[in-house]
Amino acid sequence: MRASRNPAQGVALAFALLLLAVLPAEAADCALRFAWWPWEPYHYLDEDGRMRGIDHALVTEAARRAGCSVTWEQVPRRRSLVLVQEGLIDAVAGLGVTAERQAMGRFSRPLRSGLNVLLVRKGEADRFPATRLADLAGQGFRLGVIAGARHSEEIDRFVGTRGWPGGSWASPTARAP
Repeated sequence: MRASRNPAQGVALAFALLLLAVLPAEAADCALRFAWWPWEPYHYLDEDGRMRGIDHALVTEAARRAGCSVTWEQVPRRRSLVLVQEGLIDAVAGLGVTAERQAMGRFSRPLRSGLNVLLVRKGEADRFPATRLADLAGQGFRLGVIAGARHSEEIDRFVGTRGWPGGSWASPTARAP
């Protein structure tokens, strides 16, 4: 057997094996319900209205290998967690692990990894010389975040403490003091 050179195939296979390990034997022909929200490049609708994305491809292939079908239900991110708790959705792909979320259910191994980076408007970067988020303290830096999303430990600490002296944060659904 030749090892896969495509990391996505390896992850899909690992996920399929995880599904097979947790599903009853009689569930070989199973149907899974996954929650999703528009978040390119992970899950989104293409110009023809078809579901696409990295997480979509990984989950769909893993489910196929496990003999399962997948139904994707578009819901707001926060609602997806409630639906999992209520048993109305089987799973959500693309969530970061937090203690609160761990209390809701069981997490698989990571399907993928990524980096969070800061994007500063062109021509403004010189105003905020920094190599770490903490370096921006006292510089009047405003950080935009997605409410309810997990970003990184450092960013989550910043948002959780409402920033530091001379800094602020902004979110489409929350207001800084």
